[in-house]
Amino acid sequence: MSLLAAMVVAALCVADLASAAPRIPRREPDVFGGYSSSQIVVRLKPEAHNHPAMQKRRQTAGRTADPQPALSAAFRTKATQWGVRHIRPQYSGEFRNPQRAAHYGLDRVYVIEVPPGTDTPAMAAAFAALKDVESATVDTIGGVADVIPDDTFFHVQYAMHNTGQEAALCSGGSRQGQPCSINSQCPGGTCSGQNGTPDADIDAPAAWELHTGDPGTVTIAIIDSGVNGHVEFGSRLLPGINTVAVPYSTFTSDGCPHGTHVAGIAAAGGNNHLCSAGSINVGQPCVSDADCQRACVGGFNSGAACDGDEKCRVCVGGANPGTLCLSNEQCLGGGTCPAGGTCATPSCNIITGVAGVSWGANILPVRVLTGCSGFATDLKEGIIWAVDVGHADVANISLQFYNLTPTEYNDLQDAINYAHDEGMILVAAAGNGNFGGAGVVAFPARMANCMGVSATTSADLFADLTTTSPAWRSNYGNEIDVAAPGDDIYSTWTGNGYTFSFGTSMATPHVSGLAALIKSYVLELTNWDIELIIDTTADDLGTEGWDNKFGFGRINAHSALLAADTWRGMILSSSPPRGAIDARKPMDPDGTNAYGWQSVDFTFSVYALLQTEDDFLVEGEVAAPLIAGVTAADDQTATLTLKSIIETRAWTTFTHLASGTSVRLGYLPGDVNSDEVSDEDDLTLLSGILDGTSPARAIWSMDMDRTETVTGADLLELADLLNGAGEYDTYLGATLP
Repeated sequence: MSLLAAMVVAALCVADLASAAPRIPRREPDVFGGYSSSQIVVRLKPEAHNHPAMQKRRQTAGRTADPQPALSAAFRTKATQWGVRHIRPQYSGEFRNPQRAAHYGLDRVYVIEVPPGTDTPAMAAAFAALKDVESATVDTIGGVADVIPDDTFFHVQYAMHNTGQEAALCSGGSRQGQPCSINSQCPGGTCSGQNGTPDADIDAPAAWELHTGDPGTVTIAIIDSGVNGHVEFGSRLLPGINTVAVPYSTFTSDGCPHGTHVAGIAAAGGNNHLCSAGSINVGQPCVSDADCQRACVGGFNSGAACDGDEKCRVCVGGANPGTLCLSNEQCLGGGTCPAGGTCATPSCNIITGVAGVSWGANILPVRVLTGCSGFATDLKEGIIWAVDVGHADVANISLQFYNLTPTEYNDLQDAINYAHDEGMILVAAAGNGNFGGAGVVAFPARMANCMGVSATTSADLFADLTTTSPAWRSNYGNEIDVAAPGDDIYSTWTGNGYTFSFGTSMATPHVSGLAALIKSYVLELTNWDIELIIDTTADDLGTEGWDNKFGFGRINAHSALLAADTWRGMILSSSPPRGAIDARKPMDPDGTNAYGWQSVDFTFSVYALLQTEDDFLVEGEVAAPLIAGVTAADDQTATLTLKSIIETRAWTTFTHLASGTSVRLGYLPGDVNSDEVSDEDDLTLLSGILDGTSPARAIWSMDMDRTETVTGADLLELADLLNGAGEYDTYLGATLP
């Protein structure tokens, strides 16, 4: 095929790509993301705004509405035609600097109000054509950049979203779960909660704007007293293990309510919907009203499925009792067809409940306690089972152990190291009350490869006897990584209920839930990456920098997700991410190693000690080259020298085993303009290079067939690749999305 013919084919391919591009959804009136149907925004021209008649009108009316502005007859006529009710300045106050406001034209902007349902886009276009008007536009509808769940009790979850609210509800008694301010308002129970400091929270709503947790992608092992079933968990509560039983049992119900409360903080579902009364599947999860099958209410067929009232009437007595009927004549042998049953219209209601940090995480109950206490042996067994059999990504250990013997310590550390090396993130409570002595963190939080979590209050204070109610104290010490809210935390309880509790046990699942949320957001991240992200994005509290009470600070879910999205560990270990053609830039962006690599440079996301080539795993689509040697510049950088060249055609991955940091070498085919994407722009540029209208470039990403020359055949191959006609795994070991 000639180059001209190739360019024609390429042009057609580009057109196909363009036609397949997603369209921007049509904007709708009076909804979020749409526009108002009851007002438009108009900026007057300076001469119209400064017209003597307008100045006089403003002096008379002040900053109030002017339903018929003293402008041109055409403007007044147009206002009458569109039924203008009200016209007011966009800013109703007095500018602190009127001259600067006038410079920017802010004093010339008016809101024109009309009856709801008006075709405001057409109205704006009509007003924009008037000689008095500089611009006219619809008024776009937005909202807070947060996801505020509709769960009924979310307003008391200050740990997620702290507005300074008085987070007080009755705990126990006849008014369980009802708002209160003093104990006398809670007969048989107590009023628990306190005022907080705005933004003394983990910024969960802002994080949920980015991601709420994909269902089923990540599993949190709740290594605790067991977990009871709850409407907040649904099918995400997996079969677990009871290590206390001999032999092991799958009976993992909560021996004390502790584990259920912990699980809700980490992973209760947000914005849960259940079918209301009047459905045969009342209380079951649903997405819309159509998911709630209707049931008969009243009569002798109450509770049976129906799709009309006639299905709710059955014969009573006679020869055919229980059969559907519309009249007595249908009920043989003297039976009757009584009225009274109706076919209900159930709805998919939002449940009364709370929202956990990661809405989609699976919950794996690992029961290691009898009641609320247990042995270190069962804890070790639970950790190993959770990673080996349960395949958990995160382990929440809201437990405290003290006075371990040296052997117990070594055995528990070995179990933790094993799980961590297998990729698990282990998060543990610092403990309460300084049982081990002031400044002593409980086991396993104080151990290596386990994140230690202390507790804060609703005022972002360290939880101790002077700042908490009722008085209690969070442990602290040199092993604390981060802090999280732990005082007066409202969460799930037995019997599908909810209650307050407090302690570092409650702080810990905020961190484990965040670890699961990050992992779900960027699956390629390692446990090292996620732990470091949580540490480095925490809001610093107490002494500047790390300290032994708050660690690196109180966790911030929003900042953590933002960091995860651009984390260098992800960039190194995922190219292309999730098999997408818009892959990240390869390790050789300038073309200096167009045909292979003789060495590999590492930058670690954590401090890592390395000794020899045995510390690295080499994987690739071709025979893995052997590492000749390792040169470490410092404890975060290293260069691997190779015995043979890695070809750019295939991708080869080097992984540092201790830290999980990876480097993947290869090239992104067809990224001619080096913008990190292979798309139609690259086709256009490559065509220009071939016909001489664009400057020549290094050929490393243009030589699609690796013949060391760039021809029309490469143009055709790139076009085929972008249109899905080629075998993408020939290039990257992945397929087109």
